[in-house]
Amino acid sequence: MPDTSSAFAFQLALGADQVNVANHIYTPLQTLDAQFLKGSDLASATSITLPAATAGAYFDITGAVTITALSTRTAGHRVIFQFDGAPQLTHNATSFILPGGINHTVAAGAHWQFLSLGGGNWAGFPMTSFDTAQLVSGTLGVARGGTGAVTFTDAGVLIGNAAGAIQ
Repeated sequence: MPDTSSAFAFQLALGADQVNVANHIYTPLQTLDAQFLKGSDLASATSITLPAATAGAYFDITGAVTITALSTRTAGHRVIFQFDGAPQLTHNATSFILPGGINHTVAAGAHWQFLSLGGGNWAGFPMTSFDTAQLVSGTLGVARGGTGAVTFTDAGVLIGNAAGAIQ
């Protein structure tokens, strides 16, 4: 096999995003690092326009405007948002898929990760621990063989199940 290390180093020195060596594609570490860089703050908007992928993948979202979409990225692209305000994230079963198929009002300081599914479609996942302040009053079904339902107050306080016991 020919010595390709010099060609590889030369292509990297020229700033190549990827290098093909003997039919293997290599991505320089400085390109991979971009996915962990903190980008500039982004204002909340109905549709958030993401900067170039090389500008980072971790952003503070300022403001509280309802968010329903993100700009298009290649499938598999990830972004992480830290919310400085408390916007609502509006679920869409195709283009803005959120846990439980419901809208979420995020708390200031919350972190969410979004994964591009391609074609402008995204799936979002909360990264912060469960925050009872984000619960709304209501009743949730009980899993794992429990009976009745679990009820929370609007402050997220667990009241109990229909039988009056916490399982």
